[in-house]
Amino acid sequence: MPWRITLVTLLSVGCKSPAPAPQAIAFSAQHEPQRVAARVGDQILTIEEVERYVLTQAPARRQALRDVHQRKKLVETLARTKLLVRAARDSKLDRNPAVLQVVEQALITELLRVEVDSKLEPTDVTPADVDKYLKQHPDELERAEQVRVAAIVMKDAAEAHRVSVLARGASSTAAFRELVLQHSEDPGSKVNGGALPFFDKQSSEHPRQVVDAAFSLREPGHASGPLSTDRGHYILRLEERRPGYQRSVEEVRPRIESMLREQVRARRVEELVQRLAVQYPITIEEQQLMSLRLPAAPP
Repeated sequence: MPWRITLVTLLSVGCKSPAPAPQAIAFSAQHEPQRVAARVGDQILTIEEVERYVLTQAPARRQALRDVHQRKKLVETLARTKLLVRAARDSKLDRNPAVLQVVEQALITELLRVEVDSKLEPTDVTPADVDKYLKQHPDELERAEQVRVAAIVMKDAAEAHRVSVLARGASSTAAFRELVLQHSEDPGSKVNGGALPFFDKQSSEHPRQVVDAAFSLREPGHASGPLSTDRGHYILRLEERRPGYQRSVEEVRPRIESMLREQVRARRVEELVQRLAVQYPITIEEQQLMSLRLPAAPP
């Protein structure tokens, strides 16, 4: 059974943290002579270090170590890792910015595991929390069918009829948006290329003729109009149709619980950062930001 040492493990070896994480292999320069597992040059691999690594392995791999041959293979693998780490340090690769960035991220991950994740409790999110969220977000349980359309709104009926012929011939969203920019007289939607937010059949935000016509368009890209309303003459193009649904509380509960737990974790992380910032204040040198060199924008 092969024993594999990951890149993260190698990087963890190179990290000079004051207290090694239980998941990482830490090759210490201090040793007890009677507990040496292997020697690599002038360094040693201790039995304690091997034991810490074994604790990170699955039960089946631990069981395999009852075989002396498998134990030797594991120690050989860890010794080879130590050898590679030593070579990397001798080449000063542990000072490479790319390596340091990965090590820093590993340190952050471990800090959050110790200071945040290990302190999260099942009771941090209760059934009442889920029920409260669903009460505030009823669309998690039920949503009617919705459509999103783009519109050209004009005052002159004859001109709207002429533009509607062009709209039905528009082969793409971009072509329709070009017509919007040229002809629409509704400033609110014109800046968005005529796009209107999703709405359902009960919407009162738009004239009834617009709502009914939008739902009569069956395929994205289909156009209709002109529609005469008290707000002007509308030419519509269907952009997207979103089906409705009905879900039970138990169906959505696991996902909502997971989302709320992530929110609790995010708050705890922010609280940790705020506490640390008191001890180690952050000061942004705004003047220096003006000298920041940025890569050229892609053409």
